[in-house]
Amino acid sequence: MEIDLIVSISHKEHYCIEIRSGVISDFSSLTHKAALSADIPGARFIVLSQNKTALSSRNITIYPWQEGLKKILPTK
Repeated sequence: MEIDLIVSISHKEHYCIEIRSGVISDFSSLTHKAALSADIPGARFIVLSQNKTALSSRNITIYPWQEGLKKILPTK
């Protein structure tokens, strides 16, 4: 089990990111990966996908990949 990408915004803010090439309608395949992010203090587990709209369930948020990148990457 692995997480595709970890982005650290600050020493207290981290994103554990799963990247999927398709549309996701079911959270069941993501729960074990989300559990891995719990080992990193301050981490949020998100999924970048081809979904048209964001979905959220407990500690998992699925974003359309463009929207997800805007959420996690700081802009100036």
